[in-house]
Amino acid sequence: MLTHPTTAVLGPAATDTSVPRPWRWSQHWRDLLFVHWSVPVGRLHSSVPAGLEIDTWSGEAWVSAVAFRLERVRLRWLPPFAPVSNFLELNLRTYVCWRGEPAIYFLSIHANSRLGVGLARLLTPLPYRFAPMRYDGADSVRQFRADHQTNASQPLFHARFQARAAAEEDVAVDSLDGWFLERYHAWTSGAHGQLYRMVARHPRWRVQGVTANVTAPRLGDAWGVDLERKPDRCHFSTGVKALIEPFESW
Repeated sequence: MLTHPTTAVLGPAATDTSVPRPWRWSQHWRDLLFVHWSVPVGRLHSSVPAGLEIDTWSGEAWVSAVAFRLERVRLRWLPPFAPVSNFLELNLRTYVCWRGEPAIYFLSIHANSRLGVGLARLLTPLPYRFAPMRYDGADSVRQFRADHQTNASQPLFHARFQARAAAEEDVAVDSLDGWFLERYHAWTSGAHGQLYRMVARHPRWRVQGVTANVTAPRLGDAWGVDLERKPDRCHFSTGVKALIEPFESW
């Protein structure tokens, strides 16, 4: 377990000393709501695979739900195909380090395109699952809802939120928001427990503070984390374009 107030940024070429590999996927991440809860470190020990260290801020581990729109998802050399290129996603993540490299670890990923989920599971090790979702961004008060596939009486995740600022601002590297966001590496576990690492290259994040009413009573159940309480922190970004390098197995 690593505990520190700041983490070095590993990201675009200006700050990442690794040699970029040819990208495999291009995608636009739009209208992202980031919702964060602090959790006791011990709650995550059984959820984070051996080989990865739980990263903490001032002694606290964190899990985050990220709800957003995916647009123009495509493989290199192929044009976007609307049925699998534009859909909604909700992912749940925590924060880890590998050999001193800050990263995220995906606990779950839900999307509202059955075809997109099927292709993602075929082409990547990411833990995609289908869930009915809807997003309304037409008014100043936005809404994002994801339902259980078999039980719509209680949402998997529901948020009503409104930006508090007129414009987005750069994320300070040495802030908690920077600790959450300025991570350009991600890990996931394959079907047989093997670890996979991915690199995403995109511009630095710009965000707005938001006032949010969030309900996620069952989202963290599988990992023993209580997400029914009010989030500790939320923010919003209009988005970035990302280039994803091929997954590496470890």
